[in-house]
Amino acid sequence: MPGCRRGQADTAAAACPGGAPPPTEAGSTRAAGRWRLAHGSPRTPAPGGCRTVLARLPANASGAEPAVPQRASTATGTCRLAHGPADLLPWTTVRQPLTTYVPSRQGVEVAAHDYGGDGRPLLFLHGTGLCSRTWEPVMARLPLDAVRPIAVDLRGHGASRTPGAVTFADHDMVADLSAVAAHFGLVGAWAAAHSMGGGTAILAEAAQPGTFERLWVFEPIVFPRPLDGGEGPSALVEATRRRRPVYPSRQAAAERYGSRPPLDELHPEVLHAYVAHGFVDQPDGSVRLACEPEVEARAYEEFLSDGFERLGGVRAPVLVGYGDRSTDPSGEWAPKVAEALPAGVTERFTGSAHFGPFADLDATAASLRRWFLGDGPAERPAR
Repeated sequence: MPGCRRGQADTAAAACPGGAPPPTEAGSTRAAGRWRLAHGSPRTPAPGGCRTVLARLPANASGAEPAVPQRASTATGTCRLAHGPADLLPWTTVRQPLTTYVPSRQGVEVAAHDYGGDGRPLLFLHGTGLCSRTWEPVMARLPLDAVRPIAVDLRGHGASRTPGAVTFADHDMVADLSAVAAHFGLVGAWAAAHSMGGGTAILAEAAQPGTFERLWVFEPIVFPRPLDGGEGPSALVEATRRRRPVYPSRQAAAERYGSRPPLDELHPEVLHAYVAHGFVDQPDGSVRLACEPEVEARAYEEFLSDGFERLGGVRAPVLVGYGDRSTDPSGEWAPKVAEALPAGVTERFTGSAHFGPFADLDATAASLRRWFLGDGPAERPAR
């Protein structure tokens, strides 16, 4: 493949207050090839197969589900609802997930969204400040008979339930992911992850070898912490703390985020998925960030520790993607991360920055298919 080389607070609140689907059923065992799922029977899709992502909208603060929006009208580059309380309707269709809350350390309950299927479990993880269901437009471009997507919201993010007094170091995030893997009994699963989620997935495999058979990560946060702290991270943290947490509607949030860097890189479907699942309805009709700015800032401050030193213990093959327009330190470090991994390769995404996986969705899905399913030319490790 061209470009293939060897080789992120105490104000956190429950992001899904009420209306949560029931937990998965336990007790069934499945085995196929080199992966095993010891707990959790594959979910049978509802009649009619795939359903729109917002077939069930986030519950409002009272626990009541808002009405399903009506068909939307479209304009170039935007999606607007003709009417309906959620203001946005992603065009992506995937199986409606079943959400389980998995206990982790410090009283955190990690939200794991299981989309069902009989294929190998493929876990999707998010970057700092985002949520795992932003991956849904990518999932919709994968053969869902070959994979079983499970999207994981780490502490302080998405629908996970997070007490106030928690920490956000990399080993905390690893504990969250490891708890999900243990709950589902995952052995030899796959993982696709962005930024902080990428670092978490790699380090979870280092902590529990064999959890993942192979991993696909984009600009993972798993590089040495600057000894002097540096001006960049400090500026990022302070800017994050000043971020606006509340918007009058999801439409207003989408217009704001889609009109300025860095989230203007997001494909419209991904932006819509983010504002649908990364915000919480408020009693007055407004929406609030599920990941509070203080939580995101603390994750930036606390996440990096000694993860880079543990890369040599990861034996699973890892594809490390990066954007050739990225100005994030993780983009600069991506080739070095791949080089430190015993079975690491790199893939350069031309024209992409840090949010590259969520820009050209077809290219991302094609890369995932090649890496996990052998659909196309194999990666060519080279020094």
